[in-house]
Amino acid sequence: MHFRSVIVRSSILALGLTVGLGSVAGCGRYSINNLRSVKAFKDGTEAYKKSDFAKAAQMFQESINYNGDQGIVYFYLANSYDQLYKPSHNGEAANDAFMKKAVENYQKAIDKLSVDQNPDPKIREANEKFKRYSYEYIIGAYGPDKLDDFSKAEPIAKKLTELSPNDPVNFQALGKLYEDQGRYDEA
Repeated sequence: MHFRSVIVRSSILALGLTVGLGSVAGCGRYSINNLRSVKAFKDGTEAYKKSDFAKAAQMFQESINYNGDQGIVYFYLANSYDQLYKPSHNGEAANDAFMKKAVENYQKAIDKLSVDQNPDPKIREANEKFKRYSYEYIIGAYGPDKLDDFSKAEPIAKKLTELSPNDPVNFQALGKLYEDQGRYDEA
């Protein structure tokens, strides 16, 4: 099941790179800043595809600097920082900063994607998926192998179950959090 979920998420992430570029370009503004944002996003996606997450983060941040309204760009910026974090270097200031930046940008992605009213149903659907993934990844960031902060993970996991009460995966994630804390009755 874990392998299938990795494959599905990888496919969704690849789709998001394409849809995200379309949503940035499709906002109807042809200002210099918007065009620069699209170019930086495209360069970021190329670096991301090559697993050059440091370069990807730099380009996604540049895209945001030109147009900070795109939630999907915040997601990819967060995920680039998430990928740069190495659990084996936990406690090192520079490494820990990556995870803090990841959490901050996952939250910004959630905030931006929660108010997105794009008229294109495909883009709205993709944005909803990326909002859900932002919740899932931020929960993971607070997990025991990263920031290890159950008190921050629990309310986010509960919020995710409220947003999608018919999705058993969300309840499994919440149960796993409780299990990791030894709270088996709640799990």
